[in-house]
Amino acid sequence: DSAESGSDYLVQVDCRNRFGNHVDSAFVVNLLSLSTLQDDLGYVIANLPGAADYEPDIQYNSSEERNSVHRLGTGKWQVTLPGLGGSSGTGSVQVTAAGVEGTVCRVTSWTAGRVATVACRDHDGSLIDTAFDLTYMKGRGLKFENSHNVAFLLADRPTTASYTPSTGYRFSTAGIAPRVYRTDRGVYSVKLEGQPLGGS
Repeated sequence: DSAESGSDYLVQVDCRNRFGNHVDSAFVVNLLSLSTLQDDLGYVIANLPGAADYEPDIQYNSSEERNSVHRLGTGKWQVTLPGLGGSSGTGSVQVTAAGVEGTVCRVTSWTAGRVATVACRDHDGSLIDTAFDLTYMKGRGLKFENSHNVAFLLADRPTTASYTPSTGYRFSTAGIAPRVYRTDRGVYSVKLEGQPLGGS
């Protein structure tokens, strides 16, 4: 949850375990604001979970199109960010629950033309209507255009011992392809060669 207070931007962070109980936990906050950069970037704050179809009040699309949200059913939505990223379907899509406490949202799929499907669940695993934030980016990170030390990747081979993520679903300003290593069941290590220590 977030709000503005004068010149300050206030973010409320709610950390819970899989049972819905509050826990102390490390967390990351990225602030992404509208700009006039020429890039492949779009986001929505989808804060009307019960609405059938709407254009969020808070959104951005670098192709100067209007993003939209379509409700597919309880806890499921389709988010369209037109004009972004060409027809390849590559890039990175991220989503975060921003409404009901103890919920988790994830992108279940995305296609060329930047149409992403989102599902949100409560701590019991049941689909639930809640607000969420969704961000799409390609060839950049959650920083200004031409920023150094930026990387993202899609790790989509959960049982593979070691691999390089697919071209188009990875990006690094260092120009070196990242590697993903499976070190144990559900435990992975990611090597971002050429990136410095620090950051998030």
